[in-house]
Amino acid sequence: AVVSNAEYGETILPLIMKAMRHVSSETINMWVVCISSIVEDRDPRRFSRLINMATEEFLSGRTIFHDTSNLFLLETIVAQFEWKYAEGLHKLMDKIAANLNNNYKNVRDKIGHMIDRCTAHDHMMFNCRPTINPRKADFMAKVMPMLTSLDEGLFGTEWVVVNKISLNDDNDAIKVVKTIISWLLYSRFVAHAHLVPAIFPFISYIIALEPSEVDPDLKHLCTQALSLLSRESLAIASLEPAINAVKKVVNSTSEDRTIGCTWKAKCTALVYLQVVSFSNLYMIRSNPYLVEEIKTLLMTSLLSPHVEVRQVAGQTIGGLMKTNLFRDDGEILEQVKTMARTKLPKGTKSSQTDIREIWIRHGGVKTLCALVECFPYSIPDWLPDVIVFLANFTRGNVMIINEVKKCMSNFKRTHLDSWEEHKTKFTDDQLVVLQDLLVSPNYYA
Repeated sequence: AVVSNAEYGETILPLIMKAMRHVSSETINMWVVCISSIVEDRDPRRFSRLINMATEEFLSGRTIFHDTSNLFLLETIVAQFEWKYAEGLHKLMDKIAANLNNNYKNVRDKIGHMIDRCTAHDHMMFNCRPTINPRKADFMAKVMPMLTSLDEGLFGTEWVVVNKISLNDDNDAIKVVKTIISWLLYSRFVAHAHLVPAIFPFISYIIALEPSEVDPDLKHLCTQALSLLSRESLAIASLEPAINAVKKVVNSTSEDRTIGCTWKAKCTALVYLQVVSFSNLYMIRSNPYLVEEIKTLLMTSLLSPHVEVRQVAGQTIGGLMKTNLFRDDGEILEQVKTMARTKLPKGTKSSQTDIREIWIRHGGVKTLCALVECFPYSIPDWLPDVIVFLANFTRGNVMIINEVKKCMSNFKRTHLDSWEEHKTKFTDDQLVVLQDLLVSPNYYA
């Protein structure tokens, strides 16, 4: 039978909404199928009253299950209407933006799914006008001001204070972060979304929050998000924002090192940069400005007061040199050797300047060791000179000596099987030096 508009609005629609308010775990899937079948391939304007009533019930707060069920049904409706419901999606996104700091994980996850559905048709085609559907950039412009309360804690005060005060689940900004991460994770899994440049300023918060031990759920979300986001193939417009997100974390330390991100966050940032560079190698290599930015960022990290940061920076430089990302490897080698030649203080008393000289030398030696370890089964033309150069650091600072010994031990182990072929790359004098490095001294000698 044909149902009139009056009967639909006065009888059927109230019955549907009443049933949706009393949905149970046993019937939710059936209602999803029912609603999906009703609105499939239909004009959204014919169902405007249903959508408006469902939106009014949006996060009514009666129960967690009711909120998640209502979001599930709304997601089903939006998924069926696709791009045809632009005006309603904008209203829905405004309501979503006001509820990003929900207290419950299940609800936050469903909100993340809704954001993905609403922004799924944010496409910018070449020489075409953007779509009228909700745009990710506009949405992130509303989100970022919600995170300003974290700026002082993450990038402006000591990390000890941050861990104890700022990063608990009572902080609304942390709830917003969790909701946005849920959206990003879901959008990666369904594989129909792209990373727009406006998302990358948010990634600096993910990097800075990842080392937190206060909230295991937050740490897990951040780790999972960085693992997926770092492997994305990015557009040219997104590469510089991705590097800037790393710079915000790595360069956040003040001159006296009393404020800024923790060294763990900086290590996380450098690992993220490493994977992004490998995943977008050809795009970055075609842009000399980006190559220079990465090079400057890594060379700056070699001067970090934290040995862990210097180690990750050295390993990243070695890995990127192996991929020929840097056009002039010889220039980097000379810069690193200059750092390694830094004179260390004499005597037992050491000032802050003297300690900094130790950092510089260790950063240079660690990078050279990383370069050696990046070629476990081959000998590039420049490698014999680097190994002979490292022989000069078998005395002095214990930390530097241990780095060289570990490097030489790994070199001997990985090149042992093909040593007859590899040793032809060395001169006689270099082989003598190498022999002294690899063979332990004899007690009776």
